[in-house]
Amino acid sequence: MSAPLALHDGPPLLTRIGRHRWVALLIGLAALAACGWDAASHPSAALQSYFSAWLYFLGLTVGSMTTLMIYHLTGGDWGVAVRRWLEAALAPLLLLALLFVPIGFGLARLFTWTIGGPGLTGSDGYSQQWYLNPTFFVARSAAYLVAWLVLSRLMVRGMRAGQPLTVVSAIGLLVYAATAMFASADWIESLTPLWRSTVSGPIFMTGQNLGAFALAVCCATALHLGLRRNAGVFSQSSPRPPELTAHRCIDLGTLLFVYVLMWAYVAYSQWIIVWAGDLPHETAWYLPRWHSSWRWVTYTIECAQFGAPFLLLLFRRLKRDAHTLLAIAGLVLASHWLYVVWLVKPSVASSGLSLGWTDAAATLGIGGLWVWLVLRDLALHPSFEHGGAEVLPQPQAPARESARHG
Repeated sequence: MSAPLALHDGPPLLTRIGRHRWVALLIGLAALAACGWDAASHPSAALQSYFSAWLYFLGLTVGSMTTLMIYHLTGGDWGVAVRRWLEAALAPLLLLALLFVPIGFGLARLFTWTIGGPGLTGSDGYSQQWYLNPTFFVARSAAYLVAWLVLSRLMVRGMRAGQPLTVVSAIGLLVYAATAMFASADWIESLTPLWRSTVSGPIFMTGQNLGAFALAVCCATALHLGLRRNAGVFSQSSPRPPELTAHRCIDLGTLLFVYVLMWAYVAYSQWIIVWAGDLPHETAWYLPRWHSSWRWVTYTIECAQFGAPFLLLLFRRLKRDAHTLLAIAGLVLASHWLYVVWLVKPSVASSGLSLGWTDAAATLGIGGLWVWLVLRDLALHPSFEHGGAEVLPQPQAPARESARHG
């Protein structure tokens, strides 16, 4: 039997992980500079890519906040392995609010309603001009972002002080539901001005939570597998991450399955209602996504964000394996990026499938800054616990509970 690896002296694990944040910052700044350079000659295409990337990373941050709220309301052993990653994902929210500024200045490149006219009057004679105007749109968007920023600060402050967050979480989820319904109408529905859907808000919310939880599962499983290959990375006083047991993997896989199913359910509900009604002002949103080259992206999303994860997560032995769970969560996270692009671009790019290098540049640009702030938060607060102590009571027999519902 070989001797165990000696523990290394040095800074905490999360501090060492956070040292790589400067690489992310440099990549982000370089990619945004490239995107800005292209915007000089192709402003519409560049802004569409920027808006899609912004929505994607905003969803990861806001979805992390709401998942934390759910955890603080329900408790459970599942949140122990992912809560630090969810908390760190809240750090870039102020930056994301500031990154909305280019979108505010470029509304005319994204939203056709900015020019006004009869295009904002539906068949019923009702005009949306009073609601869809640039000043009111920017004011509403600022209100959503400020509300989410306040909620995120309350959550982070309470967690680091070791305070119960039941009341904040309950009120926060109600505020989130109200603001996200309006945000989806402004940022997604109004790309096709006369199209309206009461299911768009739930789709928007479940999509954000699905992407955020997939990211947290990726982080938790990747760290677990990395530490298993490098067993001697801790100093004597270094905070240790929560152990990702097989039962916790099953819990995370089951919850990921639930998020996938919820998103698919509300997305299918919207589609079947529109299909059954077959009204021109409702089908206008689906036509460019089904009757153009975008249909191949539609098929890919159906398979990668629903079909494959749904089938794989049915099997308990796949959920309990960290390697497999990482692969499934990574697939969901990648397909969710494609899904956000699919929400935006077919409505504003009428020439069919239009994925280009600016989509990658905008994603790397905003993503680089996003990762920089997440890693900075991990480095500055290297503890895996809330204020150094557990806040929520843990189940008495989590292993037996997991075995029953896994």
